[in-house]
Amino acid sequence: MAFLNSAKKTPENRRAFQARQYFPFLEWLLHYRREDLTGDVLAGLIVAIMLVPQGMAYAL
Repeated sequence: MAFLNSAKKTPENRRAFQARQYFPFLEWLLHYRREDLTGDVLAGLIVAIMLVPQGMAYAL
């Protein structure tokens, strides 16, 4: 746990540490490859196209 205390000593490190605690997507967003964006958007659209009508059907 000593590494957690050292990360909190300076205000900049403390803010970065808190940001990663509250918004974990920031960590992977920094390492996200732009080449993956097209495939991820396409997969999201396909899932949305399939699940929205399915959810509406189950709601009836």
